[in-house]
Amino acid sequence: SAAKQRHLQKKRECQLRLLETRLLPANEIDDGGDDKHNLQNDIDGVSLGKSKRRPLPDPNQINQQVTHLKERLDILRSLSNDLAVNVTAKTMENDERQSNLEIQSQKVLVAQERLSSMKHCLVFQAEENIINSPDEKKLYGNDSVGDGRLRDALDHGRHQIQSLRFQFALRVFDMHRIDVGEEYANGNKGKMNKDNATGVGKIGGLPLPHAGPALYGVLPQGVLASSLRLVATLTNLVSRCLGVVLPHPILVCAKECSKCGSVYNFGGDVIDTISFDNIDIDIDDGFGDDAQSSLCNACCQEGSSSSPRKNQRGSASGSQSKVIHAKLPSPNTTRLSKTSLMSFVGTSARKAMALTASATSRAMTNTQHVATSSEQGKSSQLISTSPSIVTKRINHASFAVLAESYQLGATEYILNPPRLNDDGGNNEGKILSPVNETGASSSNSQNQLFSNREDFHTAEERFSIGVQLLQNDVIALCFRAGVDVSKLWPAESVLLNLHALLEHCQAQIV
Repeated sequence: SAAKQRHLQKKRECQLRLLETRLLPANEIDDGGDDKHNLQNDIDGVSLGKSKRRPLPDPNQINQQVTHLKERLDILRSLSNDLAVNVTAKTMENDERQSNLEIQSQKVLVAQERLSSMKHCLVFQAEENIINSPDEKKLYGNDSVGDGRLRDALDHGRHQIQSLRFQFALRVFDMHRIDVGEEYANGNKGKMNKDNATGVGKIGGLPLPHAGPALYGVLPQGVLASSLRLVATLTNLVSRCLGVVLPHPILVCAKECSKCGSVYNFGGDVIDTISFDNIDIDIDDGFGDDAQSSLCNACCQEGSSSSPRKNQRGSASGSQSKVIHAKLPSPNTTRLSKTSLMSFVGTSARKAMALTASATSRAMTNTQHVATSSEQGKSSQLISTSPSIVTKRINHASFAVLAESYQLGATEYILNPPRLNDDGGNNEGKILSPVNETGASSSNSQNQLFSNREDFHTAEERFSIGVQLLQNDVIALCFRAGVDVSKLWPAESVLLNLHALLEHCQAQIV
């Protein structure tokens, strides 16, 4: 009947479920057999009562598996909880840092606002004090400062002086005729290797390798010495035009004082050579213009300090004409007193600007005063023929001379490349020798090549130090003139760095 068939079907389904839950013994597992065929045989066997009942799995084994899984679950839960705690702690720490950063940024903004307000107040107060100053009113008049024209005049004068400085520097570059080659003159520095400069540049028609001292040995001695002297002269003149103090003074030419006979260097800011013809003053310090230009700094100061005494004596004697005496700008003068500035200036702001710029620029002097013996001081009007002075003249006329510092008696280095005389002959040439405070050389064989290797290596080391000082001066000049660092080359490529300075000066003029 139908009820009996349904009962049998349910029974078979129950048997199938029991078979699925039982674990088969290892000897009865057949991996390659047909699962459907085996299952059908089992069903048939059960239905016929021929197959044996399989044993149930071991409860202890199942309990062990359950325990292991529970322990694993507990471990994973603990790890998950620890990670969640760490993530929460990091999140809170980041939030706290962000809040602190916001607080600090607000404090910085408040400080910037305070500084800007203080700057505005100080500038306004300084301008108000300048305008209300009786000296300024006397100097410029009350009408010229009421509407801010004084500040405009000062700014205009400052820009004009800066433009003139760069124009003078360009004239100096034109005199020395720098040629770095077409590959470097077109401004393709970004496409080239910045560390290894190749090629040969020219200054004044004389070659100088861009690679630096590594290739200086291929040039003749006289050509290399002349090229380095042109580089030193150009660096010194451009620094004077731009008002830049070089870290190592370049002693381009030595001059003799016509009063005391001492040897001093020609240097200083280009504004020190300003002409006072347009200023309504009379200069009567005991020396004429030609004599003043041939005096050292000490004699200039002595002559300038003696002029007020002459003025007092002249006024006491009842002279009819009143002459205003003033000293010419000397390189060692660091500042100009306010009274002397007021005596120089009339009502013209242009004159005041010129004198102010001249006074401030004299603080960056490059000169040195080398004292000589008392016998030379007595013969003030005669040109000294001392061997040390003659040697110094020859060195300054033939080679570039650099000093370590601006202190009196600093070590000087002559950029004369030494040569080793392998044959032992007396060929024509010069060596690099140290110069003492009086200008005398420590070597007695300046007109001979080196035959001793030890002396040659010593002279070569001094020459290398002198070249490094010159390279430092070129880099310092470029930095202080405002050349972009990305446009500069290594210090060994002096001509390329000077060409970058030339392009910077041209850009400032445009």
